[in-house]
Amino acid sequence: MLLPNSGTLQIAFPQAVGALDADGFPVEGAPEWSDFVQCQWRTEEFDNAAASEGEPYTNIRYRVLIEWDEDALDAERLLLNGVELSVKEARPLKAVRKVLFLATPRCL
Repeated sequence: MLLPNSGTLQIAFPQAVGALDADGFPVEGAPEWSDFVQCQWRTEEFDNAAASEGEPYTNIRYRVLIEWDEDALDAERLLLNGVELSVKEARPLKAVRKVLFLATPRCL
């Protein structure tokens, strides 16, 4: 499976909850990003006319492909070309030794 764009990617892994706020909710710390990893990516879905509760927004979904990395299957966030993505699904493609991420932008 070849995707049209290539570049580099950084991966943020889940962190242990260390602190609680005044109301007892866990506080999300700054992520620790991995070293740069070569990747291929493309936008799978791009809808400029999406709406939620009457508010318009742009719906984008990315497909990102990297070489096999067992630890990458636990990734929660990706940093691709300065865009921070939330991982919706990480699929192991064992036959071709790759990992496929389905991700959406964290903040639009």
